[in-house]
Amino acid sequence: MVGANGKVGSEMSLVEGTASVYGRSRPVGRWLKYMMGKEAMSKTRKILNIALILSILTLSGCSSGGGQAVLSSIAGEVSYVDLSGQPAVPKGVIVGVAGSGQWDTMVEATGAYKISGVPAGTYQVLIKDVGGLPPEATFWVEPASGWPLRVENRIPMVGRDFRIITLPMPPDL
Repeated sequence: MVGANGKVGSEMSLVEGTASVYGRSRPVGRWLKYMMGKEAMSKTRKILNIALILSILTLSGCSSGGGQAVLSSIAGEVSYVDLSGQPAVPKGVIVGVAGSGQWDTMVEATGAYKISGVPAGTYQVLIKDVGGLPPEATFWVEPASGWPLRVENRIPMVGRDFRIITLPMPPDL
């Protein structure tokens, strides 16, 4: 475009942050408003603001949970055979992670258990206690040494089942 003064209009120097429109120097923002109109400028500004916010969130890691630890869970069932050899409700059975009391849980009346809030790592899950038995009672747990597990973030470990068999006590002689 050539203005009345013979100079070419709509030249822009981004280094200086000004634009020359019909021989008059204007700031770039004013030049954009002049060339695009107010509506186009506000739409462009909104798009730039959204792009800026998205790039900040991506770079700061907020979109991936803000860097907080992501926890998982371990679940299964415990079947129980009582002193008479009959299936029974596992009362007082505690399942937990070896070497820690932090993740011990009482087995429900249905036999189900769930250990929540476990961070990623390698663990040994086992039967820690069978309550409600006489002190001289003997019981057998399958698997005997528990379940070795590699827990991953956000991946629940299910189907880690145990079987407890209470052996009959020898008769008094």
